[in-house]
Amino acid sequence: MGRPIIQISLKDFETRKNDIASELWRAATEIGFFYLKDHGLTEAEMQHMLSLSEQFFKLPADQKANFKFDLKKNIGWESGQQKRASAKVPELKESLQLKWHDMEGRWPTNDDVPDFESYSKNFMQKCQNISFQVLSCFAIGLGFEEDFFTRNHDVARPDAQQTFRLMHYFSVEGKEFPEDFPRVMLVPYDMRHVVYYPSKLVLLYCCTHISCDASQLAHARVMQHVVIVSARAVIKFV
Repeated sequence: MGRPIIQISLKDFETRKNDIASELWRAATEIGFFYLKDHGLTEAEMQHMLSLSEQFFKLPADQKANFKFDLKKNIGWESGQQKRASAKVPELKESLQLKWHDMEGRWPTNDDVPDFESYSKNFMQKCQNISFQVLSCFAIGLGFEEDFFTRNHDVARPDAQQTFRLMHYFSVEGKEFPEDFPRVMLVPYDMRHVVYYPSKLVLLYCCTHISCDASQLAHARVMQHVVIVSARAVIKFV
């Protein structure tokens, strides 16, 4: 028998917050994944963002190279450059990482993909709002202050590390690989929300780098547990 599919509604979030927190906590700790619905993102909005993503990845490589990945700032385009230590082979994908800051001159222009920057910024903010709802619910579930996590993910902060990542996995049709070649290389390791993923295009919104000050160090073990719980939880928007 398979695991139950948990669908959690965010409708009337402010009035149902505690109930939603209980549902999210149960799904993350007992099931390991859950679906979100009534989150405010429409199918049309998600499809349009995916269309813009696809248009970008179809650009010639030398044109995408204008937005080459900057490791220090953790933004930009890369292709086949990331390797997992356990696999020792490059991942069969390309990605474009976007942020709220340090993006001057790093956005695809309207000549590259019309409306890419303005639409992506709006979409990113909607994802940010949803992720804050989820993070606040996890804080409630742990008995922390509601803003325990969200105050460390404020995109208004110049050191904010939230990343909006567009990913394109290359086709492997007709190709042969060694017996021990890794089949799965996308492993969540932080507070990551899988927003929507049709066949080969994956759209990810990441909340990274949970931090705490000295007064909160007593909660460090619990905080680590939250990261583990959220990393186990595959969250799909429907």
